[in-house]
Amino acid sequence: MSPLVHPSVLERWLAYTRRYEGCERSFYRCVADKVTIGDGCIAEPIELALAMPLRRLRDGQLASREEIQAEWEKIKRAPGLDQQGAWGARKLATLYLSPEAIEALTWQRFRATASDLAHRYPGFPTWPAAAQLATLGMAWALGTDKLWRLFVRWRAAVTAENWAGAAAESKILEEGNAGVVKRNQANRALFFFAAEGGDPGELPPWVGRGEGPAPRAPEPPPAEPAVELDEGRLRELVAQTGEGLARELLAEGYRRR
Repeated sequence: MSPLVHPSVLERWLAYTRRYEGCERSFYRCVADKVTIGDGCIAEPIELALAMPLRRLRDGQLASREEIQAEWEKIKRAPGLDQQGAWGARKLATLYLSPEAIEALTWQRFRATASDLAHRYPGFPTWPAAAQLATLGMAWALGTDKLWRLFVRWRAAVTAENWAGAAAESKILEEGNAGVVKRNQANRALFFFAAEGGDPGELPPWVGRGEGPAPRAPEPPPAEPAVELDEGRLRELVAQTGEGLARELLAEGYRRR
């Protein structure tokens, strides 16, 4: 399906990502306040949603563009759904994607994500499978652009193929997003596995199975001390400038790297 990743990554991707994303057949809002569906696939802007083969729950027939737009706007505007998760949206849902459509959408997004990662990180196609999978997991949660812009020290580590350094820099903000805790643990474990060497096409045995990774030893300290950019300063920056990136930094709980 993709020459950009090891066969082992393709083989275990669906099971791996569903462990940390879940799989929802109807629209919901994620913690980033984006309309989402399936295996954590963002459905914004609305044009992405309108192209999906959604069906009506009441009769299983394909929904019209007007029905999809109405459903999307209802989920987008409903108060509190970004905090309630998918369970809150289920009470409002009238449309769904079939399992086959969800899988097709996931692989479409997978190919686009892998291609963008290979463009941004030219060594990506030759990285160990564990490093590829961890990077794909981070990009799936954050988006390739945000991963590139905000995780600067992580970017430097993977560019140098310093997998232990990448493990130390791969933490996505967990505050207000408890679901990402195990994803962070898995990503770090994958980078540590890549750092150990061995068969570059091999993945740890826990990947794609029910159990998660075993706890690892304490992470190595970063090569340089982090400069803290506290929340108060970020809020001041937002208030003064309204600058979009500052808002993203605040949302991510970013530490300047």
